[in-house]
Amino acid sequence: MNENFKKLVRWVVIGLALVFLAKTASEGGCSSQISTGSIAPAFQAVDAGGQGTWTLDSFRGTPVALLFFATWCPSCRAELPDVSQAMAQRPGMKVLLLGDEDPRVLRDFLKGRGLVIPAAGLAGGALQAYGVRSLPSVVVVDAQGKVDYSGRGGYATSRALKRLAELSGQDAATGL
Repeated sequence: MNENFKKLVRWVVIGLALVFLAKTASEGGCSSQISTGSIAPAFQAVDAGGQGTWTLDSFRGTPVALLFFATWCPSCRAELPDVSQAMAQRPGMKVLLLGDEDPRVLRDFLKGRGLVIPAAGLAGGALQAYGVRSLPSVVVVDAQGKVDYSGRGGYATSRALKRLAELSGQDAATGL
């Protein structure tokens, strides 16, 4: 075979591999190493509103979506209005934003955008415990404390909120 043809084939194969990896990463696959059905790890994070700390036990007996995010993350910022809207439409829905930033930064960020979503900062231990590797990521924990759903990205957040509504006995057909 011609040497130039071999180089072309090699670059085509590399290109296809990169396209495959990018497509796989963007399809909203599992964002964490935590598996569905496993016991959700305990965590502790500082409330962004200055009201102490949040723990998984804060939601004992109630399904909750744990949304891992950062104020610097464009995708995270883009989906928060939808999260706030879903919570307003379903008052019993429990969502907690977990970030590794200073709680005051999170508070000011949410307040500056007119968003009312419970948030906690300094949650690096929670991100590690849930195996979060990309932001935004979301984990739905059922009322028994087991992982019901895990995913990443905006589509995963929409799916998680619908699943959370189902677990909470609310109409999942409305909203997002």
